Amino acid sequence: MPTHPGLPALPEPTSLPDLIAATHSPEAATAFASCTLSRAGRTALAVVGLDLMQRFPPVPRACCAMSAVYAVALRSAVAAPAYLVAGRLYADGVRVFGAAGSCGDEVMPFLRDDLDWDGHMWVAIGEYLADITLLVTARSPGAADALEALVSREFDSESRLMIAKAANVRSLGLDYQPEYVLTPEEVDALARGAEAWLPQRA
Repeated sequence: MPTHPGLPALPEPTSLPDLIAATHSPEAATAFASCTLSRAGRTALAVVGLDLMQRFPPVPRACCAMSAVYAVALRSAVAAPAYLVAGRLYADGVRVFGAAGSCGDEVMPFLRDDLDWDGHMWVAIGEYLADITLLVTARSPGAADALEALVSREFDSESRLMIAKAANVRSLGLDYQPEYVLTPEEVDALARGAEAWLPQRA
């Protein structure tokens, strides 16, 4: 697998289609693997994310909440299914979110409202990976040094969303390692909770 120059070798992540097959269906996994977003779909992916960031001001540790709301909002905006993925994130080879086996419990920790869960969530849609909280997190007090440095190097100060082809994110020094794909019911539950507690701009 190609890596960013200087990026240490990392464990091969679990296949995302395999995870989709486990919590959705083999047919859904096959469709995901062959899905390509249209230009309109790519535009909507950005527009929906930016609209949500206008609606909800930045909140620390809101990765699960914001990602769930994002995934739900994309259902009506993009024809392709948007999958909410939980797992680990490395920046330039340094683990910044998610201990090894962080999603190994029978009951996922983020579904128990476990605020100590240190993993990460993002949206997988077609051949794209969309992370609505990455840049906000990297620019917030207490951000991991490796993540802060990577974002400062790879993204301009005006960028607000991380949207890229999944095949290209490692060239930025980012390594997303999926461990679990949430079911629609789990996404809905997280999104309802987010709507209830996330502050909203007037």
